[in-house]
Amino acid sequence: MHYRKNRFTSVLLVAICAGLGRTTCIFALAATFVFLTGCGGYDTGRLGGEGGSPPSHPYQFATSTSPRYPIEPEYADYKLVRGESRPIWVGGDLYDVRTQQGYQYVWWTNTYNGNPQEVSLRAYQNPLWYLYFQAMTINANNVPNVESEVYTLHVGTVDAQGNYSSQFSRPTTVHFISGRRYNIEYHYHVGTSGVYDVFSLGLNLDDTLSNVLLRAGTQVYCDPTVRTHNAIDVVVISNPAPGQDSWLAYAEANASTEWRNNPNKRLNTALLYAIKNIHEQDDEGHTTHFWDNAVGMSSVDLVPHYSFVIVERIPVGPNRQREINRVTVHELGHQRGLQGGALGHNGTDKNVCVMHDPGDPGYEATLYNPTFCEGHRQKLYNIHWTQEDL
Repeated sequence: MHYRKNRFTSVLLVAICAGLGRTTCIFALAATFVFLTGCGGYDTGRLGGEGGSPPSHPYQFATSTSPRYPIEPEYADYKLVRGESRPIWVGGDLYDVRTQQGYQYVWWTNTYNGNPQEVSLRAYQNPLWYLYFQAMTINANNVPNVESEVYTLHVGTVDAQGNYSSQFSRPTTVHFISGRRYNIEYHYHVGTSGVYDVFSLGLNLDDTLSNVLLRAGTQVYCDPTVRTHNAIDVVVISNPAPGQDSWLAYAEANASTEWRNNPNKRLNTALLYAIKNIHEQDDEGHTTHFWDNAVGMSSVDLVPHYSFVIVERIPVGPNRQREINRVTVHELGHQRGLQGGALGHNGTDKNVCVMHDPGDPGYEATLYNPTFCEGHRQKLYNIHWTQEDL
C-alpha cells in the first residue's frame, strides 16, 4: 500500500491493491436499511461481569484514546438514524477502583429515558491493565424531534430488588440524521481493445457493494446516468500547476457538468473512474513511475473526492472477478475515510477486513466474503453525505 499527502489540498491519497467501482450504475437501495446491532457481527464482550474469559474477537480503543475512566465512549459524538438501533463501543479503566465492588453492569440514560437502557454485564476485564471493552446498543426511543441529545453512559450495580446504582458516568453526544447515503457518480473508459466497466467485469458487484455498506447502516446510490469515455487506453495526467493534485484535476475536469457546477453535488457525491491504465507526470512534465503497481487510487478525507480503479493492472486469473469486487469495495472504503493495509482494524472480522492489502494475512478471504471489520464499521456509522453536512 502506498500513501501520498497532497501538498495543495491536504488530502491523503492512498494507492492500493484494491479499487473502485460502481454498479452498472442502476441501483438505488431502498430505504430498507439493515440497522441491526448484530448486523455487523460484533463480539459483545459481555462475558460474565467481573469474571468470564477474554472475547474471541477483542475490540479496543486506539492507544491515543485508551479509556482513562471507569466507563467512556470510543468517540465523543455519534450519528444515529431515527428508528435505528446501532452499536457503539464503550470501555473503562478500573485500575483505581480494582479493590472495590460495584462496577458490574453498564447501561445508558438520557433526558427522555431516565431508567437504565440496554443494561448488560460489564465485559471481561484484562487482569494486567484492568481494562474492559464492550458493545452497547443505542436508539432514539422516546426522543422528540431534536437535532442532538446527550446520552450518559453508566457503570454500576443492581440490588436484589432490581434497582440500579450508578458508580460512575460519562456523557456522549448523539446527533440524529435522516440517513447515511453514499452517492456515486461513475465513469468508465472504453479503449481500443475493450470496455473497462468494473460493474460488468466484476461478479455481482452491485449486490456486493450494497450489502457490505448496509452492514454499516449505509445506503448506496449510484447515479443511473451511464457515462463512458471512448477510445482511451492510457490516461496521462499532469499537474495543472506546481503542487496541485493531478488525479483530482483529472477527476474534476471529466466529471459531469452538474457535478462541476452544483456545490451541493460536489460535497455529497463521490467520483468513481474505471480506467484501463494511467501514467502520471511530475511538475516538470516527466513521467513518474511511483504509482505503477497501484491498482487503485483514492482520496481519503472523510468527504467525497475521487477514486480510480486501474483495470488492466488487476491480475488475470480464476479470481479476477472477485478481485475486481474487492478492489472496488476497498477503494470506496478509502473515499469514505477508512485507512487500509494493516491500519484501523478492530474487533470482529479484523483479520479478513476488505481494507487489508494483498499480502496481508487473511487477504484471500476478502475475495469470497468482502466485509469491513467492526472498527471500520464504527467509523462508517458516523459518516453520512447528505444535505445535513453542507
